[in-house]
Amino acid sequence: MFRIRSVFAFAVLTGSILATFLTPKPVQAQSDPFDIYVNDSRDLDDLNPADATCDADIASDDQCTLRAAISTANAYKGDDSPVWIHLPPGEYLLDIPKSGTDSSAKGDFDIYYPKADVVIEGMDPQNPSFIDGNQIDRVFDISGPNTLNVNLYNLIITNGVVYNDIDYAEGGGGIRNFANLTLDNVSIENNMVSCTPPTGCTGSVGGGILNIGHITISNSTIRNNYGYRGGALFNTGGNPGIEIWNSTIYGNSAFSVGAINSFSPVTITNSTISGNSDTNSTGGIFMSSAELKMANVTLAGNRSNSWLGSNLYSNFTIQARNSIIADPDPGKANCQITPGPMISQGYNISSDASCVFTGTGDLVYTDPRLSILADWGGATFTRALLAGSPAINAGNPAGCKSFLFDVDLSYDQRGQPRFPGRCDIGAFEGAIYPVYLPAVRR
Repeated sequence: MFRIRSVFAFAVLTGSILATFLTPKPVQAQSDPFDIYVNDSRDLDDLNPADATCDADIASDDQCTLRAAISTANAYKGDDSPVWIHLPPGEYLLDIPKSGTDSSAKGDFDIYYPKADVVIEGMDPQNPSFIDGNQIDRVFDISGPNTLNVNLYNLIITNGVVYNDIDYAEGGGGIRNFANLTLDNVSIENNMVSCTPPTGCTGSVGGGILNIGHITISNSTIRNNYGYRGGALFNTGGNPGIEIWNSTIYGNSAFSVGAINSFSPVTITNSTISGNSDTNSTGGIFMSSAELKMANVTLAGNRSNSWLGSNLYSNFTIQARNSIIADPDPGKANCQITPGPMISQGYNISSDASCVFTGTGDLVYTDPRLSILADWGGATFTRALLAGSPAINAGNPAGCKSFLFDVDLSYDQRGQPRFPGRCDIGAFEGAIYPVYLPAVRR
């Protein structure tokens, strides 16, 4: 959970850490594996990326910035070991305006066709590193090939902005991805793709992320992003598309599809999608000609002004197990599935009958008794089960399992153990009971 939002509070709490991490130290040349340690928070490019030494300051030979580290990684000519960029906690502000051509020296951080895989890791998981687009460009642009693996750990990616009207491939306010991207303990927040309405907004897609490759998202949050289509995430990648584990998508908005707008497969496990909104389609998930699989998902409380389902629209196959779909806009349906089908693997709950849950153990017209979205422990916000929820101990008696690899989900979204033998339905395991303060005080 990224709880430190005030810049002042962040500076005070991490000042000593920053002083330690950002003290200039010798910058390592190319090695095996190739580790690069960033020690300068300025936005400066490398003086000579091809020399295999991260160096951004002509007056010194030991100043390594994030942009210089990425340029050095792009120019790597060694073996196939990953290039590992170690990033201290702190704020890294894009400060070089983009030019007319897409250059790694200006605007967003470009990871483009490096020889080896690239890892950018915030060095303190409890104090993720802020990478701020400063509203001058998107934050990360990750090019192919589709065999390239890029891993981002312990980061907050924020304030990216793309102005794009027609070409959807130019979207992605926080990240545009063409490769195999993994996000772990990452927050994508307050990014935007804007346009000139009413006719020039076709390409304004993916407020948080535009995926044209493959993404695995785990232990992460996508929140408060905006795009004309796909407020949180717009997906046109091929198979396997997007995999989401133990994550939360909330507070995103769009003209069309608040959370996930997808044209290729999406698999979601142990995750919460709630509080997203749109004007013209669905607030939650929109699947077009691609399969959606959900295992222990809580999809609830998404809003839309459209006649489509508040939480889910699909014109293709959906498979669901041990999941909750509930709390649509008043007077509107949870789901619009045309033609579908919905293939229920059982033990799902819907607060109406629109999601076509007809499998073993399915409950329809049933209130799952969910809490508000809040910090109930773990790395991400969740919607807890209130005492008396029909979701408690109502999962598959054979155990809750993922679709990917069919593994047992022994823990819930927060990392709390699931009850052996009969898990709870949805992303949250266990009940929240009311606390009476007078009793506590006694």
